[in-house]
Amino acid sequence: MTEAPGGVRWPLETAIAMGAFELVALFCGGQAPPSELESHLFMRLWVRKIARRTITLLAVSAVVLLLVRAYDSQRGLPLEIWHTFVPQELHRKDLESGGWTEYMKTEAAIFDSVRAEVTQKLPPGDRIPVNRYFDGSPIYPGRFDRDWNRSYVLEPDGPVKGAVLFLHGLTVSVTSAPFFPNRVP
Repeated sequence: MTEAPGGVRWPLETAIAMGAFELVALFCGGQAPPSELESHLFMRLWVRKIARRTITLLAVSAVVLLLVRAYDSQRGLPLEIWHTFVPQELHRKDLESGGWTEYMKTEAAIFDSVRAEVTQKLPPGDRIPVNRYFDGSPIYPGRFDRDWNRSYVLEPDGPVKGAVLFLHGLTVSVTSAPFFPNRVP
């Protein structure tokens, strides 16, 4: 027999069969063990309480992290000229009515505006070899045989079996192109 405070005695088998919560309640409060239904309800309430606290903690943590990140983003260095210049782009109706030649002319005008408003207006501190907007840099796109920032058509030597349009940053990369010829009917 096991004796709880208050002189209540329970068979040892009953004490062993009880869960930890029942034993704590029994020996701390000196009351009879809760019924199975009471134990189940107590456990459900306890789980809900812990779940609510966990969700609240996660939500508060997410808000705090967002606020810290927002504050931290405002403390940084000011944006450079290549971050702030926005070239004039084609509108949807212009894209629908024009063809490849018109698109290439507009693209050339856009790159000319970037050259005039960014490349030629770089302050001396930004005219360094690792700045791709500096025309004296070895990585300046205009120094290569092909400016890979520009649109181009790549045609096969034989008959065309299909077409692939790659939009930089929006679809698979050019390195995936070998996959397509085997898949195009």
